[in-house]
Amino acid sequence: MSHEMKRLRLRFYPHFTHPQCSTNLDDPIQWSPDASTLRRDIANKLWEFDIHRMIMPFSSINLEEYFTYQLQQADLFMHDAGQHVLIRTHQQLIEIAEIIKGNLDRPLAKTQLKSKGYKHRAVDQECLLDTTLDLAVRLSLMIEIGAVPNGFSGHAPLQWTDGKLSAVLAQHFAERSNNTQEHVLLQRGFTARNIERIAGIRLKWTNNLADHHTSCIATCLRPERVLGMLCNLIRPIR
Repeated sequence: MSHEMKRLRLRFYPHFTHPQCSTNLDDPIQWSPDASTLRRDIANKLWEFDIHRMIMPFSSINLEEYFTYQLQQADLFMHDAGQHVLIRTHQQLIEIAEIIKGNLDRPLAKTQLKSKGYKHRAVDQECLLDTTLDLAVRLSLMIEIGAVPNGFSGHAPLQWTDGKLSAVLAQHFAERSNNTQEHVLLQRGFTARNIERIAGIRLKWTNNLADHHTSCIATCLRPERVLGMLCNLIRPIR
């Protein structure tokens, strides 16, 4: 199948795209970048870091978990022939991520989207812009923001309906006071691996950074180095 035929199939049947591999930034976000150079380029443009220049303890980082998450979220938002969002390509995601980094109020962010040509003749254009912003935030920060259109992700997403995104994140990730006088000290052997091995419990690892603040196994997330680095992305937009 030619590259142009693949693009036409994505346009009319975006849920029938797997398995396909991206070769450039103009390919659909539902195609996973196969080459490490393209993954590096996307990471550099989204987060302004070069993964091959990371120092210890981040030198062994890879982006496999992120791009798996990207495919999952793209599938959730682009069902029904992709009619719920305006994002189609990696390049468009990068452009919208730049708007998000500007830390604008939500109405201004939507105005910026329209000024850059992200418009649609649909009756409910405002809903399209909202869903597009929500998906872009998810793919930029690995934090589930907004509801999945006509779907369910299994998580309780944060809501960014007004004001600045940084305010929503700051409120969610703020330190919470602990009024409990008693503290339980766990031994070093109380690890996720031992919980699975001894208790026969299988832990499901989360790739939603918002769970860091609510999950009791947040320190055991896999891959913890990738998620820990992405968590720092919250700081620049405050």
